[in-house]
Amino acid sequence: MSQVGSRLCRLYGMRNLLYEKLSVEESFSEAFIECLSIYSQKYSPKNRPIILMIVPDCEQNFSDQVIFESNMYMNGIKVVRMTFLKATQKLEFINERVFVGSDEVAIMYYRTNYDPPQYNNDILSLRKSLENFLAVNVPNGAIQLLGCKVVQALMSDDVLKRHLNERDTYLVASFFKNCNLINEDMIREIKKRPSDYVLKP
Repeated sequence: MSQVGSRLCRLYGMRNLLYEKLSVEESFSEAFIECLSIYSQKYSPKNRPIILMIVPDCEQNFSDQVIFESNMYMNGIKVVRMTFLKATQKLEFINERVFVGSDEVAIMYYRTNYDPPQYNNDILSLRKSLENFLAVNVPNGAIQLLGCKVVQALMSDDVLKRHLNERDTYLVASFFKNCNLINEDMIREIKKRPSDYVLKP
């Protein structure tokens, strides 16, 4: 949205959610552009490396991806979309570099596989090995693991206190909402106060 459009919204007291969303996406895109520039200068000054976006087989949440891809396109950056399964067949590795055909991959952008059942042995092996190449993983393996709901459910204060001091437990816990695995006791609690809970798949 243009600055004029944003000013009009402020002038008439309208909350411009689209503009806020675009601003976040633009900041996110700028970080990718900077990362790609650094990679190009350091590892591939003669080529134009690409971003490989790893997506689920049946993508349903793509509105922010369209904004991201549009921002990349306007900056002359090629984005290739591919499922993990296809990546196990199409990616090539030469001297610590990742390639899709003749295109060198500077950034692996993961939009999928935040749930353990999404991995088979081939995908897990590829995901682990990609951490050892020059391409930047967004997110890296450790952060992606933390994004799994089953891992977040294990990040209770009791578990954290066994491994961290009180200050660090507080800091780590502050990054997670209380995320619980559903069991019979939890179902009873939800029935008593359904408005206190959010169900996430």
